[in-house]
Amino acid sequence: MLRGLGFLCEPDLFFNSLPSAMDLTAYDWYIDDVEWNYFYFRPGKYTGKEFLSSLSDFSCLSFVRIRRFPSGTEEDFMKSQPMDTYEEDFLNGACDLLILFYDGGFTEIYAKDENLTHRMMDVFGKAGVQKLEAKYDYNDGRTGMSF
Repeated sequence: MLRGLGFLCEPDLFFNSLPSAMDLTAYDWYIDDVEWNYFYFRPGKYTGKEFLSSLSDFSCLSFVRIRRFPSGTEEDFMKSQPMDTYEEDFLNGACDLLILFYDGGFTEIYAKDENLTHRMMDVFGKAGVQKLEAKYDYNDGRTGMSF
């Protein structure tokens, strides 16, 4: 089964390309596990419009976990959703897309929709990310959905 994709790129390249892969405003986003190089960024729930308008602030990013939920999901529900494991928490939870961005450029994206994963592979491949690879059950050793 196709789990997602992984690659290496600068924060600006990734976050500027993200709107080309999907409609960010159609979902709610939950940002946590945040570490910035130069300034504080508010973790928590963002509407799609808030998330889209915040993308330019991500240039100083070192680490972040971003989760996408169906629009209108209550914040308490999102906070209560553990995201410790791929099989138990991600596949069975309401989160349908998870982004792990770490060490200032390593990116792993997990999506329940294989068509979205293929679209992201195309968008980020054309954007020029490095070491782009598809993550399948057989080649992805990640079991935890955090750093």
